[in-house]
Formats: sequence, C-alpha cells, structure tokens
Amino acid sequence: MTVTTDLVVRPIGFVRSVYHRKYEAPRQPGVDERQDVARIELIDTIDAEQCVRDLMSFSHIWIISWFDRVTTWKPMVLPPRSEKKRGVFATRSPHRPNPIGLSVARLVDIHGRTIQIDNTDLLDGTPVLDVKPYVPYADMVTGASNGWLADIEEKVVFHVNTMAIRHRHFVTDELIAHIERTLSLDPNPHPYRRVSERLDGRRELAVRQYRFVFEVNDTQVNVIDAYLADGSLTA
Repeated sequence: MTVTTDLVVRPIGFVRSVYHRKYEAPRQPGVDERQDVARIELIDTIDAEQCVRDLMSFSHIWIISWFDRVTTWKPMVLPPRSEKKRGVFATRSPHRPNPIGLSVARLVDIHGRTIQIDNTDLLDGTPVLDVKPYVPYADMVTGASNGWLADIEEKVVFHVNTMAIRHRHFVTDELIAHIERTLSLDPNPHPYRRVSERLDGRRELAVRQYRFVFEVNDTQVNVIDAYLADGSLTA
C-alpha cells in the first residue's frame, strides 16, 4: 500500500528544560537524579485553561513530542545499552521514520498555560504535540516482557574519580556533574554518549568543546586529563 497523503500536526506547546544539547539529556525519563523541574508552555492559540482542567487530579502525564533536531532516520540503530544494532521499532531511538517521542513525567503543578513537570528527558524547545494523563489501570501492563533488554547484564554502577582535573580553570561544577553522571552509567565507547576509544588504549568523553581522558579499572573510572578540542590547555 502506498501512502500519498501527508498528515499535518501542529504543536500545542514547547518544553522548557535544562537540557540544550542532545548528549546532555538522559536516555530515558526518570534516570537523572537531579530532579530538575521542567515545564511545558502551551501556545496561546488554544484555550489552555480549559484544556488542562482536571489534569492536576493525575500524578503523571504522557508527553507526545516531536524530535525536531533529528534530520535523518535509520532502520537499524545502536541503543545506549546495547552492544549491537537493533531494529528501530524495537528501540526508543529518536531516529525514526516519524520522529515522535513518548515520555512519561510526574506532574508538579499547573499555572495558567504552564504545566510543570519533573525529570524529563526532553530538550529545551522541543515541540509538544499532545498531553494525556497516565492512567495506571489502563497504561500499566502486568507481565510485560523487556524484550532484548532482558539479555543485558544487571546494571553496574561505575565510580568516577575526577580529582585529577578539578584544578583546571575551565572545569566547572556543571562539567564535573555531567562527567560523573555520564560515566557512572556506562563508560564504554558509544557515539550517542560521545565516548570514544583512543589510540593509546584510553577512552575519551567529549562535552561541547572539551575533551576528558579517562581509564577504566573494573568498576573504577579515573579521569586523568582534560583539554580543548583544538589541543590547547593540556597542561
């Protein structure tokens, strides 16, 4: 069957969050321990106050969004916790034929056209297509399987030591927090996390224009050097 008709959707609002770049955001909602409060700002062309009436009676909501910074899609993708590529429909990758996102978030408060939520995985400025209540008796499926994720070993927490780079003047508390958050989950090379293998056998994490060199020993991650991508500030 050939589909020739385009579907037109328009955003009902936009996300405002602390995440401005794709690599900063957690791979799933609820995995970032910072509990940052984000918000959805509804557009003024809908009757927002009537649309959100009774929504505060629910504890959580579904957010249907549009991954507007995704420009291509792939039939096979490499998910964050997988060592091999998987079919895109067997993952939650944003690189899809239609880049639609589905996130659940705790509802914090509603003020006029603003819906406050916490611990979202969405980037600042992400268009929101719809908001629906999370209804446990309908949305929670008893006995559901984890698919290929069931074959992955139990999550290991890595301990990250950043003492060797804290004296660098460009290493801020924000950078330290991002390094520790990223590498404690998984320090293995992965393009989405911007972790790569170096020729000297060490590994490197890229964060904006900064590069952080580290070594892994069992569950211990030691960050031993930091420099700019142009090679400066290595001393």
